[in-house]
Amino acid sequence: MNIMQGQQCSNAPDDPNFGSVSCSFGSYQGSECHFSCDYGYRLPSQAIYPAICMRNGLFNASAPTCEKIICNPTLTSPANGKVECTNSNNQDSNCLYECDLGYKLNSSNQQSLCMENGHWDPYPPPTCQKITCLPDPITEGISNGRVNCSMKNSFASKCIYTCDTGYELIGPLVRLCQQSSAWNATKPICQKIMCPRLPALQNGNTVCTLGNSYLSSC
Repeated sequence: MNIMQGQQCSNAPDDPNFGSVSCSFGSYQGSECHFSCDYGYRLPSQAIYPAICMRNGLFNASAPTCEKIICNPTLTSPANGKVECTNSNNQDSNCLYECDLGYKLNSSNQQSLCMENGHWDPYPPPTCQKITCLPDPITEGISNGRVNCSMKNSFASKCIYTCDTGYELIGPLVRLCQQSSAWNATKPICQKIMCPRLPALQNGNTVCTLGNSYLSSC
């Protein structure tokens, strides 16, 4: 029997809200009606589809309700940072994370995207951690000298180096901990102060208490 001559169903489904329906044989028996949703919406997982026109003259399902695609939870700014999203927590919203000065993201992922499946990718979001520079100058120290830092090895810490008596500083006097987690200069050293050797005396000898070292007396 030609399906177009069969029994019709009286409750043909309408277009779902924010979507559309397409039936293989209209409202005739055996017709299958498939539903689709507009961009930014999706069919609920518990919906029955396709809807089929049965022998009892009724479709076995009505039009489902298209649900707005929303990614949960709504992303919030991390401590010591912020997040900005292009379209809140709706589909394809792109959320970019930034940290306050002195902090950096603990991950290479700087953004999250709201996917069609209603999940953020990647998730969980990154956090902002305090910037420190290594090695720690206080712990590392300096031979024959001292170092004083304003904030240990934290961001913007200013470390000043001095040498003990008889030694001179070779290298930078001050080092700063930068946003990149690196010191702005290499570590200096304290080098023993040495004077040029005295020329030999003609028909005589030169005797020095400490050779040509600092404070040597000749």
